[in-house]
Parts: sequence; structure tokens; C-alpha cells
Amino acid sequence: MTLPSEVLSLFSIIGFLVTSYYLVCLSKALIYYMKFRKFPLTDQEQQIYVLQQENERLNKSISRLETETEDMTRALIQRLS
Repeated sequence: MTLPSEVLSLFSIIGFLVTSYYLVCLSKALIYYMKFRKFPLTDQEQQIYVLQQENERLNKSISRLETETEDMTRALIQRLS
């Protein structure tokens, strides 16, 4: 029993699209791994991880600004004294 060429063409197109989809998913996962050094689990966990990284960055920035403010206050007090 042989299949008509139209059916074989349809199957080959479907196979190409499915293979392309999986290759895109794989490439996204690898890019994510290269960027964050861990594989994405779910969208919610990914958002939590990104927010944690943002919080750490902002905490460092706040600490730097607090130190800078203290230095400026000390300099102002020394000039006034």
C-alpha cells in the first residue's frame, strides 16, 4: 500500500514545522542557560529569579548611595567646623 504524494508532502511539512518548533525551544533554553547559568523551569519561577536579581542589584545601589551620602555629610560637617 502506498500513500499519495500529497499526503507524504503534508506529513513532511508537518514534520518540518514540529522539528523547527523544538529547535527554537531548545535554542531559547540554551540562551537562557548561558545568560543565567540555570535552566528555566516555569514562567513564574523565571519571573521570581529575575525579580531576585533585580532586588540584589537595587540593594547594592542603595548601599552605594547611602555610603556616598554619609561621605558627603562628613565632608559638610568638616567644612562647617
